[in-house]
Amino acid sequence: MSCSGQSQVEIPNNICVNPFENGSNKLIDKVYPYLTNTRDIDLNRSILATKNENVDMINNLVMDKLPATHDQTKTCLTADSVADDDQQGLYPIEFLNTLTPSGKPPHRLYVKKNAPIILLRNLNPKEGLLNGTRLCVVNLGKRIIKARIITGSMEGNTVFLPRITITSIQFWTAV
Repeated sequence: MSCSGQSQVEIPNNICVNPFENGSNKLIDKVYPYLTNTRDIDLNRSILATKNENVDMINNLVMDKLPATHDQTKTCLTADSVADDDQQGLYPIEFLNTLTPSGKPPHRLYVKKNAPIILLRNLNPKEGLLNGTRLCVVNLGKRIIKARIITGSMEGNTVFLPRITITSIQFWTAV
């Protein structure tokens, strides 16, 4: 079925927030009003954004507001390499670290205990670990995250998310 006309969607005023009024903090405060008290956070709420750079900015602002001690905070970095040895010198590491391809995490991902997270890959469908599954971080290890599933049929189950290697398939070649 194809659509050739334009459509409009009316959003009720009571759910509209201007995120640029007093910065994005107003939006975060509206969606997560009890963010500083992790026991009262409503993890069934989400902030959607159209661009990865906005998602990263909002994620960092939310993480900064979540209370946590040093051992409850982790900064995860992506690997710094090019898979194809022939192209190793073509892409400086600094450039690679600025990229956030669609469906991939940013180079620097800031995570805290009790933070809501969303899976970007199907890891284990039998255990409820599907793309889009929402979880809450229970504990952070060196190469693993212990999390509680907060949506779907497996809600309440505790799972372990390992650090995995994701490689991008190259569909073009440099000339």
